[in-house]
Amino acid sequence: MNCKKINRDLIFFAEGSITGSRNEEINRHLSECKICRDFVRELTYNLEIIEKEKKAEANPFLYSKIYNKIISNEQPANVLVTSAVKVLRPVFITLLILSGIFSGFKLGSYLSDKYSYSDSELQTITYYLNDLQHESVETILLYEELEN
Repeated sequence: MNCKKINRDLIFFAEGSITGSRNEEINRHLSECKICRDFVRELTYNLEIIEKEKKAEANPFLYSKIYNKIISNEQPANVLVTSAVKVLRPVFITLLILSGIFSGFKLGSYLSDKYSYSDSELQTITYYLNDLQHESVETILLYEELEN
């Protein structure tokens, strides 16, 4: 017998709702086919697990535990503390950012007073940073714009 035809009815066979000659055909096929036999075994095992889960009883105190948890979360312990935290957190972050900016300016001005370039260093830096003198195409284009 073809396994495809049998597979359509295996769930009903595992539940025990197939009777008569069809039941005998499936039993005969299962005695010959190991794949279908293993499938029915797994199917029966899964159906037993589902039935056990259906019969599981709920904890009678589950509702009261959940309700008390919801009520305790809805009412904050101290309203003053939570509102103070909501206000002070952005103020603290703003002060932290401003102190970082201020210290950056102070550090920059302190370091710029300590170090100054000599004229030869400035000329060297300007020479290397101003690469326009090294690019002949850019120089030609600039001269053409100036002449026009």
